[in-house]
Amino acid sequence: GRQPGKARRLLRRVLTANPDNATAWLWMSGVIDDPLKREDCLSRVLDLEPDHAVARRGLARAQQNAANYLLIQGIRAAEAGEKAKAHKLFTDVVMRDERNADA
Repeated sequence: GRQPGKARRLLRRVLTANPDNATAWLWMSGVIDDPLKREDCLSRVLDLEPDHAVARRGLARAQQNAANYLLIQGIRAAEAGEKAKAHKLFTDVVMRDERNADA
């Protein structure tokens, strides 16, 4: 079966040794759960290979997922009365998805 934990450990070793390995960053984006870290991995691929079509499509999806994730965090912060935190989170949502009416 799939072993994302083992894959992450191996990829982390590869990327520590060779941080410019676009393929390893792409694979890492596929085994990571955190939507913000997935977005970072795909951005790294595009920094290294700007014409990488798979990474470009993946990043568009990852930004949508990250925006949704941050929106939920922002709503929780607002409900808890944490206005400054909520404002920052909603700003991060709009930076990723300027058409997000909820934010």
